[in-house]
Amino acid sequence: MDILLRTTRQNDVPLLELWRPDLPERRPLVILQHGYLGRKEFILPQAYLLAVSGFFVVAPDACRHGDRSDGKTPALFQSVRETALGLNDLLQAYRDDMRADCVRAGFVGYSMGGLVGFYYLAQAQVLFKAVCPVIATPDFAAVADAPQTRLMFEQAGLGSEQAFEAQRAEARRDNPAARPIRPLPLLIQAGEADPLIPADSIRRFEEKMKPQYQNPENLSVLIYPGQGHADTIEMNQQIVAFLRRHLQGEG
Repeated sequence: MDILLRTTRQNDVPLLELWRPDLPERRPLVILQHGYLGRKEFILPQAYLLAVSGFFVVAPDACRHGDRSDGKTPALFQSVRETALGLNDLLQAYRDDMRADCVRAGFVGYSMGGLVGFYYLAQAQVLFKAVCPVIATPDFAAVADAPQTRLMFEQAGLGSEQAFEAQRAEARRDNPAARPIRPLPLLIQAGEADPLIPADSIRRFEEKMKPQYQNPENLSVLIYPGQGHADTIEMNQQIVAFLRRHLQGEG
């Protein structure tokens, strides 16, 4: 089985495309978003797995990251907001592409990429049919207050008290957990031992969202005991199964 990999730009966003050329029909499009201080190439194994599974995969650089970097350390929540607000335009750039079906579209985000997914779900126009945040929470304030977050900012060069408090204020001012979130098929996965993503914040969100789902299977929350801030093979296999069910009609 061949997988084609192409480096290109859409709407001036640098990205990777991965797809199977042996599939004649349009494949469901999945946007795959990397984490904080990362870049599109860092999630190639995850992108490859989805491409093998029959999806047309688009892995863009987040705002202020990778080939979109201005050389300065990016502010976390500003990068999240700007990236999320550009997703619909990026998706629509593929509407005439015969390789991809941007109507049956999904989003997968890791860490900061998962925050992007939650922020997107709080917007007025949601075009994705399924969203899979990994090691992420919709409660940005909980992320800002997590014990390891300050250390992460210090290591990134944002360790001053002023910079840290600015990030905390941004998280509270524009927090998806405090806004209505679209109840579309949603798979959330995180680690119980994650020092950056408090598992209890995800559980609170799950309890709040459950009454909005007529089909309970459309909201899936998996918290892994002992798992820290990293995705696993099992998490990625769960993503493939979830997207196959909701974008390809399998299972």
